[in-house]
Amino acid sequence: MKMVFRDAAILLLTGIAIGLGATVECASVLRTTLYGTGSRNPQVLMAVCIVGALAGLLATLLPALRAAAVAPLQALRSD
Repeated sequence: MKMVFRDAAILLLTGIAIGLGATVECASVLRTTLYGTGSRNPQVLMAVCIVGALAGLLATLLPALRAAAVAPLQALRSD
């Protein structure tokens, strides 16, 4: 499970970093679609990052539990 979560965390952090970079670069375009908040509001950006990371880790939980339930010898025999 540790390996699955580590791999998922690396992908999530990479995606969040790319998303934040794109958000900062596209702030002028986003400014017209946002009402009541700025395009570079740190609280909103942090909340979106946390919700995205939690959703990604929650989506990783089911495959990790399924992989942990299989006996290693059985997994080797099936491949």
